[in-house]
This record gives sequence, C-alpha cells and structure tokens, in this order.
Amino acid sequence: MLEIQGKWVKGINVYSNEMMEFDGYDTVVLPAGNRARDEIYFAIKGKVEEIYRIGDCVAPRKTDTAVLEAHRIGRIL
Repeated sequence: MLEIQGKWVKGINVYSNEMMEFDGYDTVVLPAGNRARDEIYFAIKGKVEEIYRIGDCVAPRKTDTAVLEAHRIGRIL
C-alpha cells in the first residue's frame, strides 16, 4: 500500500508491479507487529520424541513459506 485518502487506496501488485487503485473502502487493515508464536513448541520440547517448527512458530512469514516448510517436514516423516 502506498497511499490512503478517504475511501481511496493506492498500492502496487506484488506479482506484476502494476499500480492499482481501489475506491469505496471504509476500513483498511494493516498487518504489523508480527512475532514468532513458539510458546507451545518450547513448552513440549524435550517431552516428546520428535517435534518440528514451521511457519510463524519459527518467524513471521507468508503462507507459501509455511506450506513449503510443512511439505519438507512431511517428506522427512
């Protein structure tokens, strides 16, 4: 997102780098403040025979990365 003015939002398509404009929105939600959610992992680490971390348990990231990590772990198992 590049700009918000009233009900108008301007941004860039992350896949094509094409400029995009949207109008008629009354709310825009911005993702911010990401952090790893690893409490459960560390609570059971050492109490189970085998455990792996993927996705936001490792670090905040996008869904495609978590899916790739899950696929790799699935192949190991």
